[in-house]
Amino acid sequence: MMLGGNQANQCHNYNIQSKAWVKAGTLPQKHTVTEHINVVYNDDQVITVFIQVNFEKNKFQFMMATSSGNGGASEDKWSWDWLCREDTDIEYFHIKTAFLRGENIIFFGRGKPKGVNEICASFLLTVPLTITNGKITGVKTEEYTWVKVDQLCYAEYCVKPQINFTGEDLVVKMPQEDNYAENFPRQLLEFVIPGGDLSKNHDLVELQEENNETFYQKVISVRFDDNKAAENEK
Repeated sequence: MMLGGNQANQCHNYNIQSKAWVKAGTLPQKHTVTEHINVVYNDDQVITVFIQVNFEKNKFQFMMATSSGNGGASEDKWSWDWLCREDTDIEYFHIKTAFLRGENIIFFGRGKPKGVNEICASFLLTVPLTITNGKITGVKTEEYTWVKVDQLCYAEYCVKPQINFTGEDLVVKMPQEDNYAENFPRQLLEFVIPGGDLSKNHDLVELQEENNETFYQKVISVRFDDNKAAENEK
């Protein structure tokens, strides 16, 4: 899907069966046409997310729009509405990626959520969703919880994480922002959420300091052999 890529905020969707682009409605007024992050619910409903500043109240805002849910079968069923335009108490806030898990949307972001001492921490932010008749109909932005990670962790933009379990612990992996090579992320971030419980806050930095026998967060380096490294440097 191509979302709002022109002045009219016109969206298009590629129909694989008919091998053709179809118009997919227009984004709501005052929706950015670039730099937003998208997730898909039930292979049908598209959610866009971006963060902006409410200068009147000096607060950051969650901005989320939703499609009516059509899957690109035709042009005439698409419509877009605001799902969420809510101020947040998170300071210095921005997001790098988002993904859905159960009835939550999870962001990798940086900033200062309530309960965090650092001015600009890195964290996974879990925000509960309201689901009605198989559609996302609301976002409970005030009920967020966070998993604080090392400040040097900085996920790749719009990356899709890998999620699995080790026993009861939830393991989330995603590429680090590409700071070694132009086209290939050389580092992989791994975070372990104790008990897989995203309903409460976790400080992985503090947990790691208290228990050196368990790795709650890792930076896994990916290295090329000499021939491959030399080839990529050309």
